[in-house]
Amino acid sequence: MKTKKEVKPLDTLRAEYEAELRAMINQRLGNLESIVDNVIEKAAFEIVANAIGVKRDRWDDVWEVDHCNGRRSAVAEELGKRAMEQVRETIPTFVGQFTKKRGMKIALQREFDEQYERRLMNAVREAAVEMANYDAEEAIAAFRQIAKP
Repeated sequence: MKTKKEVKPLDTLRAEYEAELRAMINQRLGNLESIVDNVIEKAAFEIVANAIGVKRDRWDDVWEVDHCNGRRSAVAEELGKRAMEQVRETIPTFVGQFTKKRGMKIALQREFDEQYERRLMNAVREAAVEMANYDAEEAIAAFRQIAKP
């Protein structure tokens, strides 16, 4: 025995559709608020991290000091200034104790010069690696744009 299919009036269907649509919109708006909060929280964390000179390595998903193209954060720069002030205050007294003999002064100067040269070469190597990595990332990004199907 076939049952007769109930036919709803158009106004009833329209009201049900509007109620479902409003419920769906309200649910999405509620989800949207939490999504926006999450995005803002992540962005704020990265902004603060960048301000103190730290960045996230996207490949390994680890945080590291941001050395890119010689950039330094304001915090790192201030720490460096304070450290140099302490070194400048301490060195004359420290060196004065050992430089009473002329031979010691010459040896210290020679050691200083050698260490300076080594550190300078290391800094140049590090800068070259950073610049090469940056250029490689740009080249890969450009290639990806070209290679997109």
